[in-house]
Amino acid sequence: MIETFIKRPVFTTMFILVLVVFGIRSYPTLGIDLYPDIDLPLVGVTVTYEGTAPEEMETLVTKPIENRVSQVSGIKTISSTIREGYSQTVLEFEIGTDPRQMASEVREKVAGVRKRLPDDIDEPVVQRFDMASMAIATYSFSSSERSTGEIRRILHDAVVDDLQMLDGVADVSVSGASDRAIKIHVKPDKLNQYGIPVQTVLSKVNSANINTPGGKIRGDDNTITIRTMGKMNTVDDFKDIAVASRNGKPILLTDVADVEDSWEDEETYSRTNGVPSVTLAIRKQSRTNTVQVIDTVNERLQQIMASDMPPDIKMDIVMDQSRYIRENVADVWNTILFGGFLALFITYLFLGDIRATIIGGLAIPTSIIATFYLMRLMGFTLNNMSLMGLSLAVGFLIDDAIVLVENVFHHLELGKDPYTAAADATKELVLAILATSMSLLAVFVPIGSMGEVVGQYFKQFGLTVAFALIFSTISAYTLTPMVSAHWLRKQDSRRQDSRRPRVLTAFLDRFERWFQYIRLQYNRCMYYAVQHPGKIIGGAVISLALNLVLIPFVGTELQPVYDSGEFRVRMKAPPGVSLEQMERWAKPLEDTIVKIPEVRVEAMQLGGTRTPVNEGTINVKLKPLEERRRGMLDIMAELRRDFRDIGDMQVSVVTNQGSRGDPRPVQIGLRGSDIGKLTGYAETLAEKIRQVPGATDVEIIGVDPEPEIMIRLDQKKAVQLGLDNQSVGNVVKYAFQGKSTGNSYTIGNNDYDIIVQTERADRR
Repeated sequence: MIETFIKRPVFTTMFILVLVVFGIRSYPTLGIDLYPDIDLPLVGVTVTYEGTAPEEMETLVTKPIENRVSQVSGIKTISSTIREGYSQTVLEFEIGTDPRQMASEVREKVAGVRKRLPDDIDEPVVQRFDMASMAIATYSFSSSERSTGEIRRILHDAVVDDLQMLDGVADVSVSGASDRAIKIHVKPDKLNQYGIPVQTVLSKVNSANINTPGGKIRGDDNTITIRTMGKMNTVDDFKDIAVASRNGKPILLTDVADVEDSWEDEETYSRTNGVPSVTLAIRKQSRTNTVQVIDTVNERLQQIMASDMPPDIKMDIVMDQSRYIRENVADVWNTILFGGFLALFITYLFLGDIRATIIGGLAIPTSIIATFYLMRLMGFTLNNMSLMGLSLAVGFLIDDAIVLVENVFHHLELGKDPYTAAADATKELVLAILATSMSLLAVFVPIGSMGEVVGQYFKQFGLTVAFALIFSTISAYTLTPMVSAHWLRKQDSRRQDSRRPRVLTAFLDRFERWFQYIRLQYNRCMYYAVQHPGKIIGGAVISLALNLVLIPFVGTELQPVYDSGEFRVRMKAPPGVSLEQMERWAKPLEDTIVKIPEVRVEAMQLGGTRTPVNEGTINVKLKPLEERRRGMLDIMAELRRDFRDIGDMQVSVVTNQGSRGDPRPVQIGLRGSDIGKLTGYAETLAEKIRQVPGATDVEIIGVDPEPEIMIRLDQKKAVQLGLDNQSVGNVVKYAFQGKSTGNSYTIGNNDYDIIVQTERADRR
């Protein structure tokens, strides 16, 4: 078989080129990311029920869901997070479980329990925890002339749908301002005067704002569609809705309520560099190229800003993962290229023949390029782990070729012709090359087959090295002997020296003398080792023991903290603090951050869909590393010292790195039936942890009770007045929280809620 590859150079060349072409075609399709895509065996069930206390959320929503989803097989743990109007149940499955299949089964169980849950909750959302679902880029839009609500409306009209259609974009979300809404502020005194319940107002508005199909009129020659039109075209149309009649005179909505085109109640607020703003977050589809998606989004945003956005709206990039990924991947590629150059240079130093060096070096590009094909088949991406595997493999790829070329030289010196020398040299080393490759595969294939989450990180590393070794072995059996037979020649050393530049010849001669000296010293060391085996073995055992003793002093972590130039400051105030108060308390923190010369953008955000108004974050984007004198960790340490004592707020400075929401590496959970005792234990434990050297950002999460007002009916008086708990509870809910009508207010392609509630002054 080896003679076939040597005697048929065209066949051998085409065989290798097929692998190379497959690799070249596969390379552009490989995604570029910082780390491999990790399938965490976690599935979450999220339910929102606005205005509901945590106790009711637990009883009405969380427990029924937990009882039903616990029937799914393979569950390792079930944990739930509950706060006002929000419940999230997280199911952790055994490693090796397909989270996509488990999410489907959990979705079926939740659908089965849906009828036991309250009717007016938002539909439960079942989704698996996907690292790719985290935002890859965040943008801030601000204006000194417009309100944040107007900016949000412009973004929805001109930006969101446009970006959503771009390749690779999975979701575009807007936060930092409330959405537009039609507010109907009922007047309690007027309702009492006319004797109109608030439920009647809600029902009348809902039934008036609707188009009803009426069927068709079918004649002999034509067919006409009938519709009863009721949809409101303007805000003023709502004012003319008749909500009741007294003495034959209609009572209009404007008689008992004020109607205005307004915004939903503020539950979130954001500010960028001190100016109120709206935040736009981009999430990519799984296994897509992060860098390419962000580049496409940035390009499209620049076009939109230039053509469709008002000139007073300013855009800032708050977070951009592509910049660091691009720099990091470029560094790894530089390492691979530099490593390949050093491998060829050292090969030339020892062989002293440029042809032999080139023949050996052919194994590096052909093996690496061909590896891209198997990486694409396996769904790998170009990330730190896979590229680290390629950089490590560079040293292995050339080994077989060097040994083979050196053996071909040996057979040429025996007087054989190049074809015979190449064939005999390869046959001699067939088993040796195979044994070397198999021993390396025996190391790296198990690394790529490890379990647990860490195994998913190392899978691409181990298998990428294995793929490269396989192609290197194929090259050693085919390309290297063929090229050696057709290009290597036995040359006279004098003639070869005369062709080299004198400087190069002098350098090689000096290197040879140095190498022979090192070789002599090595021989002496080996002679001493053979003569004194006990001392050598004893020294090795002592060295091993010392290394084992030092292991506890070596830190361990899943992934290192790197200088990405982006981090965030987390804020948490006592429960019950208003959004306006949080805005005032956050201002000094923002001012401190802005004064740091290395900071380019700071963006503060309070509240949100899943975050209460007493919590928030300040996202910080630093200048590029070459433009600042300090690293990110130094700046974070300075801010920790500055924010050590910030009144009633808990402040922590954390990175944006990590696979789940909270990047802090140590998290401790306490369980028990008495929340009061758990709170005391948590505070005691937190105080002890703060005394541990190196412990920072210690925070207690999820134990603070929310302040609340409880209304209890006098059942005897309620019966006399024809009232019950549900009817009174609904009126209170409509008055303070508000109630959206079933039919929305439509303008163009956008639908906006119609909310009935009392005036803001009556709700304070």
